[in-house]
Amino acid sequence: MNEMLSQIEDDIARGRSVDITVGTGASTHAILVVGIDKKSKPPRYEVVSWGQRGWISQRDLKSCLLTLRAADDWGFDDKEVKDGTQKETIPAA
Repeated sequence: MNEMLSQIEDDIARGRSVDITVGTGASTHAILVVGIDKKSKPPRYEVVSWGQRGWISQRDLKSCLLTLRAADDWGFDDKEVKDGTQKETIPAA
């Protein structure tokens, strides 16, 4: 699970949104992660679902994250959003 969260953070830090699949049991849903807020403790993730933007806590994301589609960059996927900052790939209108 921590590896998937690291992959999400790496892509967000590089300016790319991440497609993820969340769900519980047989019910699944695809959403787009477009930001990370590391000003809040613990961090929270900005998501777009059904055209609506919202936030999900790290704990809640861990409880329902099933898969992700992240870019595979050369070298290590170790880019991070700095603590105390917020990063968005698609600015809110």
